[in-house]
Amino acid sequence: MFLKYLKKYFSDEEIINLIESYPLTGPKGLRKQLAEFDIEFFALTYLPDFFDKPFCQFHKDLIKQIKNLTLEYSCQNSQQIQDFRSNKQGQKLITIAPRGHGKSMLLNFLIILWSLCFNKSPFIVCISANEALAQDFLQKIKDEIVSNDLILEDFGNLKKDRGIWNVSQIELRNGSSLIAKGIKSKIRGLTYKQWRPTLIVLDDIEDDRQSKSEISTEEIKSIFFNTVLSSGDSYTDFVYLGTIISENTLINELYKSATGWNKLFYQAVINFSDSPLWEHWQKIYTDLSNINCVDDADRFFNKHKQEMLKDTSVLWEEKNDYYSLMKQRIDSGETAFWAEQMNNPRSSSDYIFQSLTYWTELPKLEELDICMFVDPAMGKKGGDYSAITILGKHTSTNYKYIIEGLLYRIKPDKLLNEIVNLCKKYPINKLGFESVNFQEYLLDDLKKRLSKEELYHVLPKSVKPRSNKHNRIMNLEPFISRGEILFNNSNILYNNQVKDYHKKVKNDDAADSLQGCFELIQKIKKPKKIYDKPQGW
Repeated sequence: MFLKYLKKYFSDEEIINLIESYPLTGPKGLRKQLAEFDIEFFALTYLPDFFDKPFCQFHKDLIKQIKNLTLEYSCQNSQQIQDFRSNKQGQKLITIAPRGHGKSMLLNFLIILWSLCFNKSPFIVCISANEALAQDFLQKIKDEIVSNDLILEDFGNLKKDRGIWNVSQIELRNGSSLIAKGIKSKIRGLTYKQWRPTLIVLDDIEDDRQSKSEISTEEIKSIFFNTVLSSGDSYTDFVYLGTIISENTLINELYKSATGWNKLFYQAVINFSDSPLWEHWQKIYTDLSNINCVDDADRFFNKHKQEMLKDTSVLWEEKNDYYSLMKQRIDSGETAFWAEQMNNPRSSSDYIFQSLTYWTELPKLEELDICMFVDPAMGKKGGDYSAITILGKHTSTNYKYIIEGLLYRIKPDKLLNEIVNLCKKYPINKLGFESVNFQEYLLDDLKKRLSKEELYHVLPKSVKPRSNKHNRIMNLEPFISRGEILFNNSNILYNNQVKDYHKKVKNDDAADSLQGCFELIQKIKKPKKIYDKPQGW
């Protein structure tokens, strides 16, 4: 490998001269010299346990950009430092990359460790979504500095005697320092010796929870514009790396509209297949009635592999090949796939449930765990609907059948009559009742009516709405998309309201009721099996 990378830069004659002139290893060795201008060689040589696969184009582009951005720092005295501070113009790089493609390990670990070893930037600040994530990468770097035999051989003991060495900051003998911070921790006013940060790295500072909260998103944007950008100096370089998991995120806003930033953009799938065989494969893969569905889908794929992969290409074949990405697309759902792998989140105003799958034959009721969820309304003309969802989970296949999906604009008294009649018609295991304000009184009346009808096995449970309604409903998307939730074709009004759902829709009662019922039925656990004690025990 050493020879392979030497040949990237030198002729055979030059290589012979280099080998004759320098030792291979040690502080003045060729290995160290080659690693300084080839970060990929540095990774594969000094960190093979972390980097055991070939780098993809995204990795190579990011490394090239980082080297172009920075980091020509080689100051040996105060005058050189002053010249650097006066003449160096900081640059900004934003890189959009899919999840699962090693971007954090590449930037927060490899490139930062390389920069520290060669003192490419004297004061680096790494910012993550929270303190724990930032400190985890810092700990990895500390471990390599003090225990990696190859680094110790070529760079010596970089840990500074009596220097800063704690969970959030280190300083090295060569004059460089690294601080690890969470985005909401104290960032303003950071200094090290005569330096303000020379490099600020922001790595996935918006996690899933924060990106789904408008308050958290706005808070992060405020911290970024008002604190992070003002924490540097004219010589400070900024590198922001992340995934566009929501259209409202800071990284999406910067990528689309910010000026003064170099920008890189990558998607996990570069070219999709046009083969109709994928549709047939998906039916096999999602057939929950077949316990061997995954193995059968794999066999189908391997049999038709050549046609199914024709003209496809992906970003990092060695780590995330096309077939594994297509599985992930189904397992996580279209919404998550297009956000996390394609950096193309669906707009919140898009219609989420593009197509519904309908059952043609309902299993026997005794084969189902059945739940009902009621989202009541006052029944006013033009107001909200009262929505009832009766969902049955097949005990052996886990398919969820919408037995009844009903929408009413009727007075509360008549609604309670409908609920009682449905409880007589179906063996309801659980009944969830959304109860806020006046709905609490309705729930009390429902309990009395069920008791009067001697339906003692039906115990209505009060359900208080929690978290963001749109986010809760969005959680249904993978299950609806892959046909795990099956709809009743006769519930036309209910089905149309589910299909028409988007964030700003006026009537979301059907989707809200379905989500409540789905959450209720997911909590039903299979009864424990009781086995006879063996004879003689």
